[in-house]
Amino acid sequence: MHSPTPGVAFARRVPPFLGAVTVAALSGTIVQTQINLADILSLGVPVTFGDRVATTGADLVGFTPTLFGLAFVALLFALPTAGLLARGRSLAVRAALFALAGWVGLMAAFEVANAAAPMPTLIAATRGWAGAMAVAASGALGAWAYAYWTRLWVQGRVAKPVAGRAG
Repeated sequence: MHSPTPGVAFARRVPPFLGAVTVAALSGTIVQTQINLADILSLGVPVTFGDRVATTGADLVGFTPTLFGLAFVALLFALPTAGLLARGRSLAVRAALFALAGWVGLMAAFEVANAAAPMPTLIAATRGWAGAMAVAASGALGAWAYAYWTRLWVQGRVAKPVAGRAG
């Protein structure tokens, strides 16, 4: 068996990369929404379960694209760095390095975005360290997913659909 050409190897990593960014953006959106609602609740404003569901749904539509952009740039740098550090390491160490890189990448993206934003913070939930660390955990989750998917896809262990077979 031969190694794939650089173009093929790169192309195999695109779907897992986009999946990782999507996982990070969706999970980060949900986390930041709940942090913001907890802040509202701490002000004495009642927040019902219905409010949580409606606000989460609205943020998934309205805020996810913003976080997708931040996660895209963060993971674009973090994942190749983790890949270099993870070469030749065990699966557990590889997964941990990717998760750490995703978390650090998103934390860095928040810092850069907040420094460039005209308002004090671009994402209110990341105003404090606890909120920023919690939302950045979505970067860890997305990067971990990438590590898992590329381990399978890049090595060709993902089953290919059989032509003419429903499925």
